[in-house]
Amino acid sequence: MRSVHRVVVVFFSILSLSQSRYSLQDAFKQIETQAIAASDAESISARHLLARLMNDALLNNTATTISNAVLGLQPQSNQALRMLDATGKPSSGILDGNVQFFGDYDECVNLGSDTAHYCIVATPLASAKYPYKLIVPLLQWGFCVNSTTDNDTIGNAVFDLLRKEFLVPTEYASATCYDEKSFTAFQIILITVFSLIGLVILFSTLYDIIVRAEKTFSTVPISLHVNQSSSSEMDDESEERNGLLNSSAKAEKKRDEKKEDVDSGLTGFFFAFSLARNLPKLLNVDVQSKEIQCLHGLRTLSMFWVILGHSYIWDQYGYTIANPLDAYTILRQFAFQAVANAFYSVDSFFFLSGVLVMYLSYQRMKANNGRFPWLAYYLHRLWRLTPAYMVVLLILWQLSPYFGDGPVWYQLSHSTKLCDSYWWTNLLYVNNFHPTNFSDECMGWTWYLANDMQMHVISPIIIIPAFAFGFIGLIIPLGICLTGVFLSLIIISSKYHFQANAILATNTLGNYQNLIYSKFYTRASPYLVGLFLGYCLARSASDQFKYHKFLRWMQKKKHIVAPVAWFVAFALGLVVIYGVYDYNRGNGHKYPEALSVMYLTFSTFLWGLALAILVFMCYTGHGGVINAILSWGGWIPLSRLTYSAYLVHPLVLTYIALSARSPVYFLHRVMVFRFVGAVGISYLFAMLLSLSIEYPCAAIEKVVRKSTICNRCTRKE
Repeated sequence: MRSVHRVVVVFFSILSLSQSRYSLQDAFKQIETQAIAASDAESISARHLLARLMNDALLNNTATTISNAVLGLQPQSNQALRMLDATGKPSSGILDGNVQFFGDYDECVNLGSDTAHYCIVATPLASAKYPYKLIVPLLQWGFCVNSTTDNDTIGNAVFDLLRKEFLVPTEYASATCYDEKSFTAFQIILITVFSLIGLVILFSTLYDIIVRAEKTFSTVPISLHVNQSSSSEMDDESEERNGLLNSSAKAEKKRDEKKEDVDSGLTGFFFAFSLARNLPKLLNVDVQSKEIQCLHGLRTLSMFWVILGHSYIWDQYGYTIANPLDAYTILRQFAFQAVANAFYSVDSFFFLSGVLVMYLSYQRMKANNGRFPWLAYYLHRLWRLTPAYMVVLLILWQLSPYFGDGPVWYQLSHSTKLCDSYWWTNLLYVNNFHPTNFSDECMGWTWYLANDMQMHVISPIIIIPAFAFGFIGLIIPLGICLTGVFLSLIIISSKYHFQANAILATNTLGNYQNLIYSKFYTRASPYLVGLFLGYCLARSASDQFKYHKFLRWMQKKKHIVAPVAWFVAFALGLVVIYGVYDYNRGNGHKYPEALSVMYLTFSTFLWGLALAILVFMCYTGHGGVINAILSWGGWIPLSRLTYSAYLVHPLVLTYIALSARSPVYFLHRVMVFRFVGAVGISYLFAMLLSLSIEYPCAAIEKVVRKSTICNRCTRKE
């Protein structure tokens, strides 16, 4: 027991010094004095055991309050000793930032709610000299206390002990005590609705199978719902224009070819939930001749990149890392820059959105004699994105607190409370503007969806002139928009003196997220590049553009053009990803402000340009092995799940991080295993979300559209 005492003394002695990791001479003198004073403790009563563990000299009101809370009124009982045993104690690794003393959560909970409950006290070490300011170090200390102890009692006692007695640099200490949770009326209604959807899917699937079986026995062909729709994953992919949503990118499927696929009326609505119809669409790997096949691989790998980057930071945001200082030093590794700069994967999605919006809209307008489908353009997009989006939001907001438990599970309540106030901003796709603080958003990772929707809304000002006036009609509005993006970035980054890697390691992180990272007018450059490429691909796919002189020249000079193009693409990508390596090494190097402004202004544009070259080379037959990899048929089902995977993967990572019973030691191999697991589980839940919400909504939309067309035809007759 004396060894535990000395560990505690070492811990608080170190924290009471100047926060320097290397000024320990005075600490050792203080530790020696206190350890000698403690060596005469031969017998310790259970009543005062916790107080003695903290410091013999601190047998005052504060220490007594904590010991009473932990040991209760029967100090010699087995339950009291178990409560003490379940209470967190400092462990090794303090100098590496291990200030997570969770204790044994399950041992405390198993004592029963009538006897004890688990409380965790969190206090930020605001003045600790961590090399990066992305996350303020947080001391989290678990206590198993008697059931009558409330949050304020244990929180105030620990704060007084840390602040007044041990001189720990902290401004507050918040305590959360875990008690049994009960469902609200709204949550019960929500569970009931989700259960009914599950029953509808079950009965729809069973009935569909029975109908198919009857048709088989009556020798009626059953190619009805599988073969004829095999070339499309959601019955109407010509309308898909989102970087996360998959698109077969077909020119325009004739309406009379699709009428047989759709049941009308209530039958159509009922069969929309059938797994027997939706699952083959999801797993089908057929492609069309005019499809941009490499986008499947690019979309899927970009999603993997998103999950990889989040896997490395999610535990740090949850403060469940045992060696955070070692974790931060990983930023200094050259190879790790691809993970540290994983946020460019989102710019890949912006680029893909721009390509598909222009490519498909151009072909749609061509099929409709130049008419732009205003109503369908906006309503289709809202209908396809919003249902799955709102389902995940409701799960996070109302049901996720019941999915797990653990010492740091309390942190999930922060997200749910934000949704109490701001859920409506997600519904309106304005959550990147309100709330004004990026960290206050409900479902913080959905800032991308707000940006993408806003870019989608204004895209017709480029699409329509491009179709009507050709390259001149494209270049003028596109150039104006791109100039606006560049000017916004230059003005904001200059005014606030952002460094080139402002997203990673500066004290200006909050302002950067609020002013640049989450705003469409500063993130639109890869989207605009995508619009330009989409136009080029749409024109090259048309007969009158097939023999354009540039393509003929490129074909003649392919042995020169192809290597040069690939070199430029890879060079641009490497400059963007590894351009801030000197700063990330943590050697105190800072770029001149002009260079930082230039990087912040043009990095996302250059990334979009690199992707544009890649896609263009693959589409025109100069992709080689890269095109073979990106166009592999196995990517197609995963590509169709990208949108759902983007929505659900943070919930998976949150569960993994916040359900931890002990701090995780940060190692590459540990993070890789967590990443692989997160990918598998995320795509499993993404498939469930797609088959239960996304695909049925797409089928319902088609039923409604067919009914509308039939009504119009009836009126004309």
